[in-house]
Amino acid sequence: MKRTQLIYVGIGLVSVIALGLLGWWFFISSETGRIAAFNAARGFGSDTPIFDGGSSTNGSLGSTNRNILGGITDVLFSSRGDSTVGSAADSKDASAAGVATTTEDTQKPVVYTAPRLWRLTSVASAGVHPAYATSTHDIYFVERPTGHLFRANPVEKKVERITNTLFPRTVEAEFGADMSLVLRQLDERTDGIAFLANVVATSSNAYALDGDYLEPDITAVAGSRDGYWFYIVETTDGGVGILQDRESKRSRIFESALSGWTAHFREAGDIVLTQHAARSVSGSGYLLTRDGETSPLVTNIRGLTLAVHPRTRALVYGESVTGRIELFSRLPGEKSVRLPIRTWADKCAFDPTEETIVYCAVPQVVPQAVLPDAWYRGEVRTEDTLWRVDIKDGSTELLVSPSSEYSIDLDVIDPVVSTDGTHLLFLDRVTRTPWAYRLVQ
Repeated sequence: MKRTQLIYVGIGLVSVIALGLLGWWFFISSETGRIAAFNAARGFGSDTPIFDGGSSTNGSLGSTNRNILGGITDVLFSSRGDSTVGSAADSKDASAAGVATTTEDTQKPVVYTAPRLWRLTSVASAGVHPAYATSTHDIYFVERPTGHLFRANPVEKKVERITNTLFPRTVEAEFGADMSLVLRQLDERTDGIAFLANVVATSSNAYALDGDYLEPDITAVAGSRDGYWFYIVETTDGGVGILQDRESKRSRIFESALSGWTAHFREAGDIVLTQHAARSVSGSGYLLTRDGETSPLVTNIRGLTLAVHPRTRALVYGESVTGRIELFSRLPGEKSVRLPIRTWADKCAFDPTEETIVYCAVPQVVPQAVLPDAWYRGEVRTEDTLWRVDIKDGSTELLVSPSSEYSIDLDVIDPVVSTDGTHLLFLDRVTRTPWAYRLVQ
């Protein structure tokens, strides 16, 4: 009897051990699959797909073509406001594509096959920026949902994804030198985190983002053309500005008892600091050198918004008080002049190839609200037209009315002019999609 019981006990123990081992095997298998899926989502071990503007039937566009390239490879906006399917290169009218001459060889014209007003992607973007080199027409942008970096070429009307590394919930991208950028992500535990990344090759045709997370509580960040980064960290006593050089050496060059600063590197190498704008609240803007010296640009302007030329001290600034918004310009050594357009300087960008030319997005109708506060909070939107302004004589020229000519309503934010002065790049504040408007014929 006891022998039989021992046999049953032994069989039971063996069964329990076998079931345990089997359960462990299933657990390990599921974890391996989960890790593999995670790595695949991050882009590890996969080549970068190239979106070359071909048809969806020839296999050249990748699996995310319909989401990413809607409005890029299939739609050209005509001057009548309708859509023409196909490439401008196929049009019998060469002027539909746009022709400009190069600065290196006037005998070789540059033919732009992209439409004059070009939506680079239908996916929300964290930022758009031109290439620093004047020898290329490339435009870079980062997708918000994935953090993937893309490159668009308006000459070839070609868009390609550069990186596979996944950075979900990327809300802002700042661009620096040598294919470096800072991605700011939403974070459940803090107000956001920032990752300083470099684009590195992982194979012959695949690239990844490699770098380190910056310290928390960063409220503003800016990158220079020569590899420096500047960011402001919010503290209990205000804000602290940190400069990081190419060797990642950091130094504190700015301190303020006030919080709420914006920062932008100029091509000249210094940094433009501006207080966040609020109606009827006086604000100031400064130039900050890398040695930590500050000099005022404009001071005590109510509702101040500011745009400064990348190389000179030419600037435009906006003033917002109860019942009105106004835009002013000032050339170095001269007095401020009121411009005949009503907008915020946040909607303006200087042409880096010209000292006195600035491009501005101007609301067709100024919203009846507390401005610019309500606009910053997203409570109101604007329907903008694009203007060219010469601040030397105050002359203005209407370039395009997207709503009238293309049946598109655009609320322009973060405008920047390409290094060669051929394109105005910006985001639409409502959809966060990146756009390029060609400034040359």
